Amino acid sequence: MSPDSPASYRDREGDLMHNMIKKLKRTVVFILKLALFAYTRRGRDTALLARDRLLRPGDECRCLAPEKLAGGDFTPLPAPCARSTGPLFAWADALVFVGAAGIAVRSIAPWVRDKRTDPAVLCVDELGRFVVPLLSGHIGGANALA
Repeated sequence: MSPDSPASYRDREGDLMHNMIKKLKRTVVFILKLALFAYTRRGRDTALLARDRLLRPGDECRCLAPEKLAGGDFTPLPAPCARSTGPLFAWADALVFVGAAGIAVRSIAPWVRDKRTDPAVLCVDELGRFVVPLLSGHIGGANALA
């Protein structure tokens, strides 16, 4: 591959971007406020794994599940979900829904306002294999969290 080929350019560009992000991570410190929603027992396990991997010392996290699954690290999520999502939408930097994307979309719909101010919203399947940024991908950081 020649040094001027498109693939070579992308590799160099990727290396530069990777190094820049590493430097930023060392110099920029921010506190993450994370809200995790789980709707099944398996989803609770995945949410706890996500919490453990995403949070650093000083970060804040609120874990919510339906009343029948609440307990331990999870507080009860009263129905309807959209009503209780509002205060968390205003508080959190990121909301992670472990379960169906439809639940996430219906929960955040009344609160979505502007891509510059809305938190990152992600949906994760129950096994934690797939992560889909639903809202605030670039500006809000959902793509980076995914």
